[in-house]
Formats: sequence, structure tokens, C-alpha cells
Amino acid sequence: MNGSPWWSRVLMFVAGCLVVVGMAGFFSNINPVINGDAVECGHNRMQPDDHCVYGGGGGEGASYEEVRATEARQKNQGYLGIGIGALGLAIFAGRGVVAWAGYRKPRRITRKPRGITR
Repeated sequence: MNGSPWWSRVLMFVAGCLVVVGMAGFFSNINPVINGDAVECGHNRMQPDDHCVYGGGGGEGASYEEVRATEARQKNQGYLGIGIGALGLAIFAGRGVVAWAGYRKPRRITRKPRGITR
């Protein structure tokens, strides 16, 4: 890639950043993405009349609806991370295809001459 233009290197840097940001977005919100519609407090499933208390019993907590809204937001952020990472991978793949097509040697087609042959 030493002989590539500056914009190609910038594009690869941006693609790498997109992949890293996408992975971070997905893995930081992986629990709501994998759980489906389950609402959890810690590792216990919540029922609609439950109340979740954070930090070992002290302080305020969150109702079932608040935890459900938080998990829905985190699920959307996880899916957004998947999309951002896929965009970065698509840029990498596109650059690879363009590089492969540019470095291929053209084939030489040999034909028998038409017309009069002696």
C-alpha cells in the first residue's frame, strides 16, 4: 500500500475505526441483544411488578418499565454497532476487490488469423 494515493490510506484508516467502534458498540451492549425480550435485573428475570435495586440494596432502583426501556435502548445501540462494523468491513472488502482487480495481469488472447493462410 506504499504506492497508493493518500485518500486510499485515509479510507482504510476510517474503515478500521468503523470496525473498532462497531465492535465496541456491539460488545458493550451484547446482553440485551442476545437476551431477546427478557428484562433482567442482574442475572435474574424480572416480572412486570418487580423493582430492581442497584448497588447491593442501597439507593433508588428502577421499575420494570424503566429497566425495559433501558434494555431496549441498549439493544438498539448494539444493532447500531453491528451496522457500523459491517460498513467498515464492506469498505475493507471493496478496497481488496479493487486492489485485486488492479493488480491482475491482463490475459493475452491468441487467435488464428482469418482469411488466406499459406
